[in-house]
Amino acid sequence: MYIIKATQHTLCYRNMKVFTLLGFCLLFISQVSAQEIPERVKLKNDPTVSPSIIEKSATLSLDGKSMIFLSNSEGSWKFYEAQKHGSVWSSPIAIDAINNHSESKGTLHSPSLSSDNSKLYFAANFEADGGGMNIYFSPKGNGEWQAPIMMDKPINTEEYEGSPSITPDERTMYFVRRNTASENKDYACFQIWASEKDAEGKWIEPFLLPKPINLDCEECPTIAPDGKTLYFSSIREYEDENKVKSKDGYDLYYATQYANKVWYHPVLLNELNTDEDDMFPAIDVFGKELYYSSGDEKKKNPSKWFGSVYKAELPRNAKPAKNLLLSGKITDLNTESPMLASIKVQNPYTSEVLGNYTTNSEFGDYQLVLTEGKRYRLDISKEGYSHQFINLDFRKSDGEVKSKLDASIYSTVQLLMNVFDNEVYSPLEAKISIKNKETGKKVEKAEIKRISKGRYQFTLPIGQVYKFDFVAENYKPHTYEFDMKEVVQFDEYEKEVELTIKKRPIEITIRDSETKESLPVDFTIQNLNRKEDFSSNAFGFKDGKFKVEFREGDAYELTVNPKGYAFYNTTFDLTKNKSKEILVELDSIKKDKKLVLNNITFEYNSADLQAESFEELDRLVQFLSENTDVNVEISAHTDNKGTPKYNLKLSDKRAISVVNYLAENGIAETRMVAKGYGETEPLHPNDTEENRKMNRRVEMKIVQLAEEE
Repeated sequence: MYIIKATQHTLCYRNMKVFTLLGFCLLFISQVSAQEIPERVKLKNDPTVSPSIIEKSATLSLDGKSMIFLSNSEGSWKFYEAQKHGSVWSSPIAIDAINNHSESKGTLHSPSLSSDNSKLYFAANFEADGGGMNIYFSPKGNGEWQAPIMMDKPINTEEYEGSPSITPDERTMYFVRRNTASENKDYACFQIWASEKDAEGKWIEPFLLPKPINLDCEECPTIAPDGKTLYFSSIREYEDENKVKSKDGYDLYYATQYANKVWYHPVLLNELNTDEDDMFPAIDVFGKELYYSSGDEKKKNPSKWFGSVYKAELPRNAKPAKNLLLSGKITDLNTESPMLASIKVQNPYTSEVLGNYTTNSEFGDYQLVLTEGKRYRLDISKEGYSHQFINLDFRKSDGEVKSKLDASIYSTVQLLMNVFDNEVYSPLEAKISIKNKETGKKVEKAEIKRISKGRYQFTLPIGQVYKFDFVAENYKPHTYEFDMKEVVQFDEYEKEVELTIKKRPIEITIRDSETKESLPVDFTIQNLNRKEDFSSNAFGFKDGKFKVEFREGDAYELTVNPKGYAFYNTTFDLTKNKSKEILVELDSIKKDKKLVLNNITFEYNSADLQAESFEELDRLVQFLSENTDVNVEISAHTDNKGTPKYNLKLSDKRAISVVNYLAENGIAETRMVAKGYGETEPLHPNDTEENRKMNRRVEMKIVQLAEEE
């Protein structure tokens, strides 16, 4: 710990004319020394009427509207609270929850309000708590001060602890302990100590403030709202550079903290000090006036009153940094109920934490101090809730500034999740389970709502890392993590999850039906579910086979139409078919060679072609167009339902319908013959519906191969 001695800046320049220099210096001195005469604050007692009644040790709320002080007006020391209306203080009210805490009363000492007026710190020697002067605090609930709570170690010890004063962020407390080494015979002497909170909010071992803040007899430390200017009383021999000396007894001083535990040299508040003991300084957030008590601490003259509370304007050099007061209320966004939340004040450029505050648990109110002329970022949060970041710019503020800022945070977020196929990006239905990643347990409070196909909405509590497991038929299981344990700034999120389709590798062998030799011919594959086409160019041909990966659960159609061979077409459904091989045997074009035409269907008991037949018929058109030397017979066949005569007539009509379609699409009628066979040439016994379906067919028979020109 260090002390920096500040020297007075030279304000006069050598090259200035003497009269100009003298005038300037006299003007400066007059401005500095012209101070407001201390004014007695009218509270409970009029000393001209009752000089033996004492009012002292005032503490102010940050806004200067509330005052708590000590008085013996009722025969014992009690705390009283007064409210300021305009420039007038209301009639003080006794704080009975503290005054009546101990049956034997005890001695009360040095009250100090927290920044948000939610706690009153003070010292007392309540015999009900074992006696000895200790530091207490009284919380406020339902607008009333509650029973005192004695602070634990390391603040309180077996020694004397008193005169507490806490910084606005309630993370540093200044107080006094008795200086047993002092040789002063007239006064009880003390030293100023400080304790800070660690990262977990616990008070650490107090440390003694350095010399020359502590010399021998110090009392009544009061930290200003800027958290850096310390006012205190001291008995010491002091003389400043202007030969101004300290007076007898306690005088008021101030010291400014330059850096952590580094202080400028204390300065005498000569303009406010009297020949009496000047003690118990107090100041509001705007720092214009200092409240203090003046009287005879040694009681050399028992008939002389130990007065009243006074106020006087602070000298310009003794004022703390200009501050502004920011207040507001933090609520739950959904319930609008008040929140016990934390507020972290940061430097927006470096993220340095400048102060930590908490709201009032009952009303969600907060009140904090910010230095004027700077920019800030507020981080409002609570465990299990979101964070809200608010940027503030007070670089242009001037004078007394009071700002109000309300905010809301929330405990749940809405997650909109879109589940897609990773290849075709179509929405997918999926079974979704949600677990806490850290515990592995199912999250019971998570709400799931299906918006539409593949679109789901989740309501998730903040404070967990979620593990989503997705399961969909024919897709690989998928896991997605959603972190709501770290900083949460938004109440709505939208994520896309892509599921990977399972693929089945299938080997396709295409060969000559007679020679069994592999044929590296071109073919096409169509995904019937998605109407997607693939050509053989996309697949590798090795060892006489094509290796193709198909999407599980989809149906496909394979078409081969090589020159010199009858075209081939087949469908396969991977939902039903578990095979990993497809064998295609192509028939070379020869006279009397027959080929069953798949997927040519007719309306019931009719020769009218159904629309689903056109795709296969178009392939037949292509074959006949590419093989102009081929003449064909188009034959139609039925099952054995109905009479043979009716079936023969129906098959004739159906064969003619096919020929007509081919002719309409450019195939010469001279190359085609239509013939119906009725039920006379079944492929299978007509004993099952499946067999009858295969017997109802259209075939193409090569009847002539013309010689090429």
